[in-house]
Amino acid sequence: MFSNTKKYDAPIKEMMLLARNIPGVISLGQGMPNTELPIYILEEIQEIVKKGGFNKYSDLVGTSELRQAVAEHLMDKYKKCSIDFEKQILITCGAMEATMSALLSILNFGDEVILFSPYYPPHVQQVLLAGGKPIFVNLDESKNWRIDCALLDGVVSNKTKAIIICNPSNPTGSLFGKEDIENIIKIAKERDLFIINDETYNFLVYDEEKFCSPLHFPEKIQDHLISCFSFSKEFAMTGMRVGYMLAPEKIFEKAARIHDALTICAPTLSQKIALLMLQNKDKWNEGYLDKFKKKRELMLSKLDKQSFLYSMPHGAYYFFVKYGKNISSKKIAVKLLNEAKVITIPGEGFGEQWDRYLRLSFAGEEREISQGIDRINEWMLK
Repeated sequence: MFSNTKKYDAPIKEMMLLARNIPGVISLGQGMPNTELPIYILEEIQEIVKKGGFNKYSDLVGTSELRQAVAEHLMDKYKKCSIDFEKQILITCGAMEATMSALLSILNFGDEVILFSPYYPPHVQQVLLAGGKPIFVNLDESKNWRIDCALLDGVVSNKTKAIIICNPSNPTGSLFGKEDIENIIKIAKERDLFIINDETYNFLVYDEEKFCSPLHFPEKIQDHLISCFSFSKEFAMTGMRVGYMLAPEKIFEKAARIHDALTICAPTLSQKIALLMLQNKDKWNEGYLDKFKKKRELMLSKLDKQSFLYSMPHGAYYFFVKYGKNISSKKIAVKLLNEAKVITIPGEGFGEQWDRYLRLSFAGEEREISQGIDRINEWMLK
């Protein structure tokens, strides 16, 4: 099945590779927070290194301390959840490994998996690598990328095994509301489907919007819900590769065996740092979300409304913008890279029908966001 992923090659990695040898490039491409870990965390890391032991494997499923802290963190966020960390929490190498392990745990060859489009490209690749078939349901841009539940229900077949949710959305920055989530749960329950719930950006919600998760309704779907999380964005730990999965016990047992075959364990030092971040999450969160709010407003103020159409992102840190020029998104992204020296991500990589869109990230430095959008506006006018 690996050769079949060519059609869905990840545009993010491709654009970053193309930019490697171009001097003076500004990146609005990869979604990577520019925030460094604070001094109080770095000092604690130094103490961990002095004590040693971090260069050894951890337990296969992750350290007990981190798994317990993760369970407490989730139960604090989702008050109705009751979690047994020993039987439900698996520490992974980022949310990416969590979603891959989830798919390998539930799919048989030829099973169908529904994804909402625009989709996160690696999810499609993972479905194919697991032997599944991706089925796409277009989101309604006119309603700020909402789900058409009749359309969703209509694509479910006797081969459908799961629905993948990425909420808040990468690439649109949109949120699925309570009605959306309840409708997905209803369909999944009636059709005996799994929900694979990617909540990498669940901490980034703006404009006093209410974030809704299937985990707000555990009594309705808990036996068929697999939720995947990451420390990468919430705690600015993209390079440390640590995430986690919350799953029913039977899925947890399968996923743990797959995790062993894929990676053995998440990096031990990264797990220790992740535990530190959870222990200091209240202190860390002070001002962290505000930085992204400020960057979002900056990009919003800079985007030329004559050149771009867009829906306001209420979550994550992306604008998914539509442009009016008669040129493919891949070509315009490459031209912007070579001529304006700005990295953007072509919309066609998030679904063929989004070929007149670009994804712009506001995760980086404010100065680069400002300069990058100025360069794009100038290039578009020319």
